[in-house]
Amino acid sequence: RAPKMATPKDSFEVGLPAPPKAEPPGLRRLAAPVEREWKVDARSDWSAPKDNGWVLSHDAIRADLEDTMQAVTRMATAKSIEEWELRYLKRWWARVAQYILHHHEHEEDLFFPKVKERVEIITTISADHSALGARLDALDAQIKAASDQGAIAALKGDLRSFRELVEPHLLEEEEDTLPKLMQAFERDEIRPVEQEMMKSFTWADFPHMLRRLGPSIEAKRALAVDRMGMPEPVFKKKGEDLARYEYEYASIIDSLLDPSKKPEIDQIRANYELEHPDMSPRLVESAPQQGGSWLSRVMPCFQAQPRRKKGGESAHGVFI
Repeated sequence: RAPKMATPKDSFEVGLPAPPKAEPPGLRRLAAPVEREWKVDARSDWSAPKDNGWVLSHDAIRADLEDTMQAVTRMATAKSIEEWELRYLKRWWARVAQYILHHHEHEEDLFFPKVKERVEIITTISADHSALGARLDALDAQIKAASDQGAIAALKGDLRSFRELVEPHLLEEEEDTLPKLMQAFERDEIRPVEQEMMKSFTWADFPHMLRRLGPSIEAKRALAVDRMGMPEPVFKKKGEDLARYEYEYASIIDSLLDPSKKPEIDQIRANYELEHPDMSPRLVESAPQQGGSWLSRVMPCFQAQPRRKKGGESAHGVFI
């Protein structure tokens, strides 16, 4: 068990030990969103397109594919890889694939029917979803089956092809469907759709959407509260999920991107466990636990039971 480390104070209280203002040593993010210039004649109650939740979801997907591609490229070209790298890649991809799948489902089931009440959507967008879904399934199966460095090397081309299909699709939605939505509807008319969508969110979806901002709670608050208009009490309730996401998912992709930083990242994860003694399951592989590491116990489905509140109530929604 790693020794307990002091936790820096932060000006924004979220009910958990505050993260450092600067990124912890060893952690890396694809922080910069895609730069664009929109010419949207939106109604006055809409925020800027770059702060739109739809665009932020797209930027998360872009960052996911960029980081996954970099991790796979590094693994494929390294002299050798360790067993933990295969496990980490599979767990990380499970999170990415589910996020992409849910994003497309929300568009087809909730957003597009609403938009079509007043405007026409390019027919190829929905057709793209079907094609991308099939490619996502194939890629998902390939990653789950990967058992050595040769399989990772073979994965590079398919991952690149998938990314080359996804990115133009995201841009087309932003240049066609989003402007139509913002021109045809008042902001409040779309809120019920968003609320319905959020009912199906897992605990990790909101933190995942903001992951490119790194571990800073202040940066995420500035975006969610100040720019997107999320009520501050709602954001504060998300504080535990934001910290938990850094522990369960961000640390995995950071380790994959730069394995030399894994000991430092494991120290950060061990410190999180010490701050949360009731946390179950645990992720730090060096920590004493029964039946091997948590990641190895949940292979290959990457599912586990959520923590429980007193009385048996789930502390979160669906656990990824």
